[in-house]
Amino acid sequence: LDNEAKENLKTAEEKRELYESRLTNVESEISEKRAKAAKESEQSAAMQLQSAKNEAKQIVEKAKETAEHERSKIIKDAQVEITKLAIAATEKLVAQSSDTLDQFISVTERGDKDD
Repeated sequence: LDNEAKENLKTAEEKRELYESRLTNVESEISEKRAKAAKESEQSAAMQLQSAKNEAKQIVEKAKETAEHERSKIIKDAQVEITKLAIAATEKLVAQSSDTLDQFISVTERGDKDD
């Protein structure tokens, strides 16, 4: 019975060592997988961040282009409006000058008739 107990104890001790070894291996494997997952997560986050930066840059560039286009359009519209106003003012001045000239001629002609 003593030998049998010793054999059982030896077998149990071997199994315990085997399980401890497996447990150590599993813990090591878990640690490696965690590290790999963390690294992959960091890489994914870095890629997403870069993608977001690129998208933001494109949005800003498009906004700049749109703003420049709008600015050019506003300037062109303002130039057209200024030209129209200048033409209208010139026409008004010419009309007034013409009226003044007509009045002068009328007065002059009346003056000649009175002589």
